Amino acid sequence: MKTKIVSAVSVISSPITCLSLCLAMFPRLAQAEQLSLKPGEYEIVSRMAVRGSAMPAEKKTRCFKEEQLSNVENVFNVRAMAGFCQVSGVTINAGKISYKANCPSSLVQVEGTIGADSYTVVRTQKAKDAKGADVTTEFKGKWIGMCK
Repeated sequence: MKTKIVSAVSVISSPITCLSLCLAMFPRLAQAEQLSLKPGEYEIVSRMAVRGSAMPAEKKTRCFKEEQLSNVENVFNVRAMAGFCQVSGVTINAGKISYKANCPSSLVQVEGTIGADSYTVVRTQKAKDAKGADVTTEFKGKWIGMCK
């Protein structure tokens, strides 16, 4: 019996074939960056610590439209900074989320848990400049209904 050895290069001869094989073998990889949160209004409690000093907790409501949920920084960041950070390493698996962000004045690590209608994340910001402050913020969000 003759055995024929075929190189991976000849089998995967086109980008489309490669993509199809990768998606078939790793279906979770293709969905890794999609948040499972449903669109709507969320009550968000945030607890911030600056240089280790805790600030009073804040409670706010925020409306997330479906298109906003496609970018983790739209959800797990304050509105003023959303869009200014370069996101990398997004991992969403088994109800857990983590990613990094390179923002204008800080390097960020976000880790937490996420479900269909709630989330709890800790956002740790390390200042790039020695004069800046390191900030840790815990966000707890819970869906409370459709946006008004």
